[in-house]
Amino acid sequence: MNEPNMLEIAQTAIFRLSEIALALGAEKGLQLCCSLGAELFIVWYSLNAPTSEDEGKMQGLISKLLRDIERVCSVIVSVAPLKRQS
Repeated sequence: MNEPNMLEIAQTAIFRLSEIALALGAEKGLQLCCSLGAELFIVWYSLNAPTSEDEGKMQGLISKLLRDIERVCSVIVSVAPLKRQS
């Protein structure tokens, strides 16, 4: 079995992150999460039809995007920590 490349993994991760951000935004009323979810969905949609010449460029953009997502998620957690339900 072939190991998936970074682009394939990123597409799956970005789609899942968009779902999580949208759900969190709706549940907690956080507009930042809703916006992030929508933007991630647009990125995911765009990544699903790259041409062969775009793939190298996409690799660099995905690396930057994943670092930015990590940074945004860190800010969101510090600003609005999730409350545990008892």
